[in-house]
Amino acid sequence: MEPGQLVVEHQGQKVVLPLLDTGLITRLQQDMGLGEVKRQLEYRQYRCLLENDPEATYGDLWRALGQPEESRRRSPRDYDYLPAEPLDHEQLETRERRLQDLEVVPAPVKKKVLQTLVDHYGCKKGQAEAMIKAIAGLRSWCCPEVSELKSGEAVWLTYSTKKSRKKDPRMLIPVVLTVLSPDEQSMNISHRGDFKKLKLQQIERVTTQAWRQDGVLTNIDVEWMLGVSPTTIRELLESYQEKFGIILPTAGTVLDMGRAMTHKKS
Repeated sequence: MEPGQLVVEHQGQKVVLPLLDTGLITRLQQDMGLGEVKRQLEYRQYRCLLENDPEATYGDLWRALGQPEESRRRSPRDYDYLPAEPLDHEQLETRERRLQDLEVVPAPVKKKVLQTLVDHYGCKKGQAEAMIKAIAGLRSWCCPEVSELKSGEAVWLTYSTKKSRKKDPRMLIPVVLTVLSPDEQSMNISHRGDFKKLKLQQIERVTTQAWRQDGVLTNIDVEWMLGVSPTTIRELLESYQEKFGIILPTAGTVLDMGRAMTHKKS
């Protein structure tokens, strides 16, 4: 699995769906609009589902991503989508990635890369072997096996909150996030209010999980991960803060990135 991919269970089998696609994101700088990119991404997600179940429908995909068709219905007047209590982060499961989990490089691949580094880049053999080992470790750190993740989980690259003189404080690190909990995967969504309730639960959990793994998500991360608009994200974050007096940890509130309100502003 690559960062930005989600594991879901469909028909008793694990399916990997892309929540991000670097190729499509690059097209945003060229000839495609945001709406077209998102439609193309949805099509690729559907193709992944079809590989597991040829009879799968777009409805199956939307439900797997927590985006059922019913979420477009108007919610009842005065429907309260906010939770009764804030999330107890002490009870939240957190499973961070470890850099020391090294990946075994297949011998043919190692030989080819080693030869390239020696012949074309002037590396000594010992230096090249050390570079290959380091790269393999980074890949293993950021790209887990599908079997390592539960249904509803994803690995995401986030900005690091750790500060050091030896590294950029905004370096990217992988974190394991529960995008959809088991209860949410079977949650009944009847209208827009239920949809906002689900999305707020997800935002509350993934931002907290990232924070407990020394990382912070940007609002753009949340937008692509959960399939919600920037306007809805701001509405949910502001409503949550107004009720509980809690600012959820994001890159804007922790690293002063973007336009989010921080501890320096009132």
